[in-house]
Amino acid sequence: MACLFLVGALVWPLLHLVVDVADVRAVLADGYYWKRFLITAGQGLAATLWCALLGLPAAWVLFQTRFPGHHWFLRLLLLPYLVPTVVGAMAIHSLIGPRGWLPLLADESPWLLLWGYVFYNVGIVVWMTYQALCRVPVAAIEAARVFGASPVRIMTRIIWPSIAPSVWSSLLLTFLFCSTSFGVALMLGGARWATLEVEIYTLTALQLDISSASVLAMMQAAMCLVVVWLYVKNTSRVTATVVVNHRTLPKKRPGVQGWVALGLIAFVTLGPLATLLLKSVLLDHAAYLRLFGADEFWLACANSLKFTLISLPCALMLGWVLAAGVRRGRFVPHVLAYGPYLVSASMLSLALLVTYPSWAASLLMLLGSYVLLAYPFIARNMSLAWRNLSPNVFEAAQVLGAPPVRAWIRAVLPALRPAMQTGMAFAAATALGEFAVTLFLSRPEWMTLTTLIYQRLGHPGMSSFAEAQAAAVLLLLLSSLVFGLLTWGVHASRSSR
Repeated sequence: MACLFLVGALVWPLLHLVVDVADVRAVLADGYYWKRFLITAGQGLAATLWCALLGLPAAWVLFQTRFPGHHWFLRLLLLPYLVPTVVGAMAIHSLIGPRGWLPLLADESPWLLLWGYVFYNVGIVVWMTYQALCRVPVAAIEAARVFGASPVRIMTRIIWPSIAPSVWSSLLLTFLFCSTSFGVALMLGGARWATLEVEIYTLTALQLDISSASVLAMMQAAMCLVVVWLYVKNTSRVTATVVVNHRTLPKKRPGVQGWVALGLIAFVTLGPLATLLLKSVLLDHAAYLRLFGADEFWLACANSLKFTLISLPCALMLGWVLAAGVRRGRFVPHVLAYGPYLVSASMLSLALLVTYPSWAASLLMLLGSYVLLAYPFIARNMSLAWRNLSPNVFEAAQVLGAPPVRAWIRAVLPALRPAMQTGMAFAAATALGEFAVTLFLSRPEWMTLTTLIYQRLGHPGMSSFAEAQAAAVLLLLLSSLVFGLLTWGVHASRSSR
């Protein structure tokens, strides 16, 4: 049933994007579209490089040291990923945009867009690298020290080979997310630095040029296919749980260089959010009262929560089924579990519109799109946890006299629960902050908080801008609350992105 849904909602629509050879030749002969492609790939590579330069030293410092709030700092670095794209764009504008407290960058600056990419993805690099460092065998490090190995040799011969798959996976994910980002590129890049995502939206929604948009979508999919293949290859060598205990290693406070590394990454990721919160409260706190008095605000809140609550159980069932198929080593569930990483929100919306034009204004299509964008987080987390679950757990419980249902509930489910909770939390945050699909497929009465913020930004005057800031803060708080509730009781070391 799950495979039938994915074939009808994902595979078949993507096959409909195949266009005539004449359309392909026309797009490939146009230098403007090649410029969009190069800008997309170039921005993704630049953002990935900056995430590596900032994230890898910070992960090493966090692994080597301990300080008050160490655990919370690690969790806060993932906070930007929970932030909807419109909120992140508002936060960056509030800090360094033309109307920010540090007006360093002008509108449509490539550095503004680059900051947005780093803001969202550097926490992924830190988190995955830190977890990989926690899996380095302590005994091997101590043995190398006993035999007189230098720190450089320990790093190159023991530590780096152990963490390399996770590091490369985090960087590949970073490039994938940057090159397929829609909201960040639309709100921070502008027309001059428009990426393939923005161009697909412009051709589809504004110019009604579906054929050219389809060609661009296929170009983007071809680029993402290579990245996803490399990512899956690396992920197969990554374990999901911490298998060694590094408490035996001495921990110290960060030095000057360590504090500089942590301060830089905190400024890039947490600085914009703190600025957004302070500006919305200090400069125009009456904007909250105006929002609370607007009927469309409560409609947007209700729709955001309703769409999330409806799509999350469906995403959980779909992710569970695919994770079980991946555990059994089946090829099709493995491809489908990671397939949506190939498809950006704009590309998915375009494919659904082309395949099912009569359902363009259907709530079923909108909710189905939410499910497609949310379930990979559950499938990936659960497949990693299932891979590390001993195959003898279920059999051992039955040998001890437990019936099959009780064996599942008491032996298997507790081992999978942390991964399931974490995957659901990321899926819920994705649904709450979804912007591109809602912009493509939504009707006015289906306005969500993300589209409300975008609408307010399009109105002239500081009053509307202040209301957009206030709505962004409320959406941030709502996403954080939902994420915290879904991950309640899950230890930070078990979380996996």
